[in-house]
Amino acid sequence: MSKSSNPPTAEEWNSVRQHFNESAFADTELTVLAQNAGLTWYFKGKGETARKYLAYDFEDLNSVPGMVGKKSRIRRLIDILQSTVAFDEPFAEMADGIKTDIDADADPNRILLRLGIDPDLPSGLLHFNAASVALLKEQSLETLGHLLAYVDRNAAQIELPGDCKALLNCLVHRDGIGTARYLPFRVGGKGLHLAESIGLIARDIPETMQYALLKRAGIDLKDAEYAATSDLDAEDFEKHLTQASARIAIACNWFKQEAEELSAKVGSATDTERFFVPLNHPHRERVAAVLARIHFGVDPASGKRSLFSSILKAVGRS
Repeated sequence: MSKSSNPPTAEEWNSVRQHFNESAFADTELTVLAQNAGLTWYFKGKGETARKYLAYDFEDLNSVPGMVGKKSRIRRLIDILQSTVAFDEPFAEMADGIKTDIDADADPNRILLRLGIDPDLPSGLLHFNAASVALLKEQSLETLGHLLAYVDRNAAQIELPGDCKALLNCLVHRDGIGTARYLPFRVGGKGLHLAESIGLIARDIPETMQYALLKRAGIDLKDAEYAATSDLDAEDFEKHLTQASARIAIACNWFKQEAEELSAKVGSATDTERFFVPLNHPHRERVAAVLARIHFGVDPASGKRSLFSSILKAVGRS
């Protein structure tokens, strides 16, 4: 999408605001939506979502910190949201589009085939919000293919949870960046990969715990990041780390060949981090590398083989 040179208007803002109040992408980071639209957004962070701005009418939007006197930023926000509207049609229409909009004989599994995505991917490697995870459990949908078949049978009768709807929108529109938010899909490439799978697991760990992992690995942190680890609850950390390792085990079992390659690299911090370079996200690459070394029994600070529990205990003492 090209940048608009027209001044932003209240009519434009009211229109896009009305749509996004019910959008599956309302809580998606604006940097992601911007990237999908071929644009950039000015601020980063989990709180930088469309919903942050939706509470304001056009006049009040001009008084939001970071937007004061910045008509160009309001223009950019509207451009990003308008572009995203095209990816967020009601699901029943989208389901019809799966069969008619892209190719005359297209179906979900053909779409996966074109993207190099195996429909047998375990649902445990899908990264959804709680409502979408609940749907997988309630309907015993054990693979991505099961989910697509369920949707194909029931699209006209059900209202899908937001993450399920967003993923299917991304697949239909062959939006690799959006797809990679939910599947271990390699953006700019093809297929599913272990690096991306562990990268998603790293992303889902609370931010303060990510900093704690990097701290234990001897990686330098900014003062604010270091301070964020001071009140860390060791039991909560252990719970999240155990859950992460369990998901990594599922991923390694699925990506057996890549898991063998990674296992051979974890003795070297440099080789491990290089394995995760395709993530194209330096912070997440480091967190994923630390998680991988811990999972394979390597102390991320010393590089020595160690017991998983010793890492957890060390966090409690730090």
